[in-house]
Amino acid sequence: MADVYNPEVAKVVMTGRLNGQNVQNALYFQMEQPPETGWTRVGMEGLVAVVASWLSVDMAPQVSNQFAWQTIAATQLSEDFGIQVIEQLAPDIVGGVNSEALPNNVAAVASIVTGQRGRSGRGRIYIAGLTRGQTEQSYIKGESAVALDAAIAELLPAAAAAGFVLGVYSRWHKKVKRAVGVFTPATGFNLSDGVLDSQRGRLPGRGD
Repeated sequence: MADVYNPEVAKVVMTGRLNGQNVQNALYFQMEQPPETGWTRVGMEGLVAVVASWLSVDMAPQVSNQFAWQTIAATQLSEDFGIQVIEQLAPDIVGGVNSEALPNNVAAVASIVTGQRGRSGRGRIYIAGLTRGQTEQSYIKGESAVALDAAIAELLPAAAAAGFVLGVYSRWHKKVKRAVGVFTPATGFNLSDGVLDSQRGRLPGRGD
């Protein structure tokens, strides 16, 4: 199925590895003050650098050392000749918690919130690689939830300082595909009730 394009938006896919399985998250960005020419390769490389720094400084200390981010790919959502920058992280960005990770399909879920209601106004990011010591039954422990929430939130000011805006990208409206994707700036993240989510597609043998 063809994507829904908006050349002012860049999609950033972070690919990690846990127990032989790929784990991916996608985030969407615009430039705060785009030049007349729109996205440039230099701008896209700057965006990748911001995300890599966030993963290394803020997110890695929250996850098991059995989890590692390996690539970051940023792609302009343009129908023709969109710019793409793929960085193979060398070395990998490895988690900083020296403990066994929970199974591949277990993840914390943080909502990406905007000032709008409805499905078009919210997104999600999934955090795999948490450890048993950070959780209790089906919940993230309080102190771990606070630390994880703070780490995720650091992406907003880091992106803004570099001239980028994180947001939610909507391709559909009332079950009808949009002609042009709609980008809504994010105002923050919400780890919600701290309940762990289960993603069957990340079980061994069901993904890459």
